[in-house]
Amino acid sequence: MDTVTSKLERGIQRLNEAGQDTDALGQALLSLHGALEDHFRSHLATNPAVPTEQRQLAQDRQQMQWKQILDLMQECGGLSERERRTIQTMNSYRQKVAHGDGFTGTRSEIEAYAALIQRLTGITISQMPSNSQGDTKKATALAPKPTATPSKLVKAKSDSSDQQRWIKRLWSGQGKPATRWKTLIGSTLAFGLATICYSFALSALRWDMPYSIIGWVFLALTLLLSFFGVRGLIRVLWQLGIKRLLIRIGMVYIIAVIYSSLLIPNNQQGLGHWIASAFNVFQTGVAAISGFGQAMSDAPDSIRFASTGERSAVRVPGVAWEGDIPPTPLSINLIADEAALVTVEEQPTERPAPTEAIQSAGVLQIGSRARINGTDGSALRVREQPESDARIIARLPEQTEVTIIDGPRLNGGRTWWRVRSDTIEGWCVDEFLEPLTNS
Repeated sequence: MDTVTSKLERGIQRLNEAGQDTDALGQALLSLHGALEDHFRSHLATNPAVPTEQRQLAQDRQQMQWKQILDLMQECGGLSERERRTIQTMNSYRQKVAHGDGFTGTRSEIEAYAALIQRLTGITISQMPSNSQGDTKKATALAPKPTATPSKLVKAKSDSSDQQRWIKRLWSGQGKPATRWKTLIGSTLAFGLATICYSFALSALRWDMPYSIIGWVFLALTLLLSFFGVRGLIRVLWQLGIKRLLIRIGMVYIIAVIYSSLLIPNNQQGLGHWIASAFNVFQTGVAAISGFGQAMSDAPDSIRFASTGERSAVRVPGVAWEGDIPPTPLSINLIADEAALVTVEEQPTERPAPTEAIQSAGVLQIGSRARINGTDGSALRVREQPESDARIIARLPEQTEVTIIDGPRLNGGRTWWRVRSDTIEGWCVDEFLEPLTNS
């Protein structure tokens, strides 16, 4: 059995087993197209009407490309213009499948293509699939012979099958995951650039004419970038499907958790450290999405304020506007209730200065000495700023004596003091600083 017959039989068998599975239909198309290409090359290599030099190159796939084959078949092999257009259409589908994309045509097109290949090769394969599903109009244009109009019952089954196929494609997609990373990254970059252009546009709209036109230009650029971002996301969703998209989002989330856990320190240890990092990544993602949505909802009012200096009127609960027209400007006078007035002394007592109150409230104060204590043998972290997530610049062992040089600072529910030890200066929490009596 020659290669043309074997590939044709394999393609027909795959087509019979494919149903509406786009991946299986793509594999059937590869086999069918391979059979047609082998037949054309063999025919050109043995056709006396073909120039001798071209006959020698016909079997070399590197020297003779597909377009040259179709040109010679049309000149010397009796290939019609309509058949050539059909083959070119199916070849474009085949190239996408060969490069990892999903098959974007219909089953009816492959069925018509299989019938055309059998007629061109003169090889008839039994049990050809019937053209009962897919785009019958497009299949009729591709088929060499007109097909019969399906009955109402077959049409109803076809509509139901098309709906199921659409749901399946939405869930599973019709492309390979490795080919859509660039589209996903491109959409993300488009949204990022749109955010930057939007911020600059709001600032430029406040400029005097004619410079404020720059703001409108960047606003139009923002809309264009947002369009490309949305289109890219829709394309990714359709090609990958919901299932693959969720898998990718999960992969990105895991990478972000690992990145934040290794580079961003926190006060948790062990499993709690990873749980806290995962929660922080999730909270950051939710905040970013909600912030983007809030910016989109506030965009009309923000653009109006940037361009005209006016904001939309805000309704005050319990205040009725005559004729539903808000007053401009809206002013509200607050009148105190006499029953709620509180009598105060004419001469209020003097309050101590903030620095004095802090120094008198505790033993730790600027200029005093303290010792590292209570860390259970661990080193106390000295940070660059009075913040729990600030960079760690040193670790002081237990019983190390330091000098208080600045503070206190309240941040994150903790009190921070700036200490000096030898040549190291940084911020520490007060819970591990034991004041020395002889300071």
